[in-house]
Amino acid sequence: MNANDDIKVRSITGRGVHAKSTQAFSSLPSPNQNLNRFNNLDSSSQTLPNGVTAPEDIPIAIVGMAMRLPGGISNEEELWDTLIKKKDKRTLVPADRWNVDGFYSETPKRGSVKTKHGYFLDGEALRQFDASLFSITRAELEKVDPQHRLLLEVTRECLENAGEINWRGKNIGCYVGVFGEDWLAVHAQGFQRSKYNRKDRVFRLLKKCTQYFRGGAIEPIRPTKVFDAIQIEEAFRFMQKSQHIGKIVVSMPADSLQLTTSNTHSQFSLRPDVSYLLVGGLGGLGQSVSTWMVKNGARHLVYLSRGGGKKEEEVAFVTVLSAQGCTIQTISGSVANMVNVERVISEAQFPISGVIQMSMVLKDGGYAQMTHRDWEFVQAPKVLSTWNLHKAFESVPLEIFALFSSVSCQWGQWGLPASVIDVGVLEDVGYLSENPAILQQFKTNGVQTLRENDLLETLELAIMKSKATSQAFSFFADGYASESYIGCGYKMSMAVHADNNRNVWKCDIRMSVYRNLHNSTIDDSAASHEGLKDFLATVSNNPQTLKASSAAEFLAEEIGKTLCSFMMRPIAELDIHQSFKTLGVDSLVAVELRNWCRQKIGVGLTVLDIMGAASIKSLGMMAAGGLLDKRAI
Repeated sequence: MNANDDIKVRSITGRGVHAKSTQAFSSLPSPNQNLNRFNNLDSSSQTLPNGVTAPEDIPIAIVGMAMRLPGGISNEEELWDTLIKKKDKRTLVPADRWNVDGFYSETPKRGSVKTKHGYFLDGEALRQFDASLFSITRAELEKVDPQHRLLLEVTRECLENAGEINWRGKNIGCYVGVFGEDWLAVHAQGFQRSKYNRKDRVFRLLKKCTQYFRGGAIEPIRPTKVFDAIQIEEAFRFMQKSQHIGKIVVSMPADSLQLTTSNTHSQFSLRPDVSYLLVGGLGGLGQSVSTWMVKNGARHLVYLSRGGGKKEEEVAFVTVLSAQGCTIQTISGSVANMVNVERVISEAQFPISGVIQMSMVLKDGGYAQMTHRDWEFVQAPKVLSTWNLHKAFESVPLEIFALFSSVSCQWGQWGLPASVIDVGVLEDVGYLSENPAILQQFKTNGVQTLRENDLLETLELAIMKSKATSQAFSFFADGYASESYIGCGYKMSMAVHADNNRNVWKCDIRMSVYRNLHNSTIDDSAASHEGLKDFLATVSNNPQTLKASSAAEFLAEEIGKTLCSFMMRPIAELDIHQSFKTLGVDSLVAVELRNWCRQKIGVGLTVLDIMGAASIKSLGMMAAGGLLDKRAI
């Protein structure tokens, strides 16, 4: 109802009374007074002052009504029925809301009542609340008393019942009658009870504080330690030492471009309404890629391979994908034959929008002893097959055209110049995982092995960076760099200049950048964590070493060194038998140490684990146990 208009109220008797909109609600007559007044409103029997005419009857104008009353009453029809039929809505005290036996007493005394009955709102109505119509967050909602939530909902229902649609810019009032004085107790407890209570008082205090500051009554905290925004890490380190007084300030530069920003990771997804062709994708590596594609939204996969998915392990894998709601087509044939490629395109149930070429044939042999047939046998799955795929899909707007290659194509392979080995040196999936002797040879030569997730992240990066642009490559010096060509697995497990590093590509002139980068990043911390990497590599091959006490002590030493760097303490003072409380570790340092343990050690310790550990050594034992459990899974 509009507050600028006079409120027109009608009683059940059909007689009206006029009340100004500016009249206070508390000053209005009670319901009994209104009834008596209405019953006595008879213009024929009234005695009016001289010159005053009797007012005309005012039309009934109930503009909106909503209610929640004891006994499940939620509308005027139910209320009218209760009043006319004189129904008693009194019930026993709900046992799920109050323990009536705890305050009931037959002899009244302070803190007790003499009855077990009362009038109560429906408990289900109190628990339910439709927040979709209110600008209220979940955190705020949890702080609101259930009766207050109900008040919001009923008020909204009343306004809707009034027929008002557009409330924006209008001064709308609503008279509320509510039983219960619990809100008085809430306000009496002070505004600090909840950040969502007494916002008006917080505003007044903040305003007064601002006035004091402008008037010079209060001054900023001194002394002030100022850090530039690019030194934000140093600022937090300085604060964590808990040795400062005054205030720590981070100064933001006028030019925001001076600040380095973290690259955002775009959400990668594949379309569920198209097919993706995987050539040679039913092996160990292909199954890993297929699972990754399904996880990212793909629902229709087509496989082209020589065997056609007839092997027992391939059939089992296809069954697993089908159980996940995927449509799987396996087609037998060689991709080196253009007829087979065209057949795949015509038989695909959904249009093919992506191609991943993973076919591989191994035929190791010396170049002098290799026949032309052997040469073609190895080259066809890569060269001719890729060319056939290119020609067949040349006019098709593909979203993905990913080709799996080998590090041998980039660097060559001593003694085996005409073989296809693998995509990098994958340790846990693919050909090398099935041939541990060859894998060990790579490790001995200093090659850094890859894990399954490394390959999948590289594949995602290659797809994301290969989007069509106006310039396919960028020039630098006398060459070019193609963002569509990405290699992985070039890192070495030992120093470039180490005598026992027999990595094939360490002498390649293109690796001079790697050599310079390696030399420039060797410092005390890097050298310290080099031992941790070797330790993790050892326990990966032999998890039982984690049961030795030396393993826990080693991890404790590494954790202690990291803790010293976080707290700017000299490592010489490290004692792994010290407790974290003695070292002055707070929750902020514990959170940072937890993150480091997850990233560097690979064990999920919690802040409570760290703060509750008796000593650094105890935490090292917990880390060793966590690694052992992880390896046992």
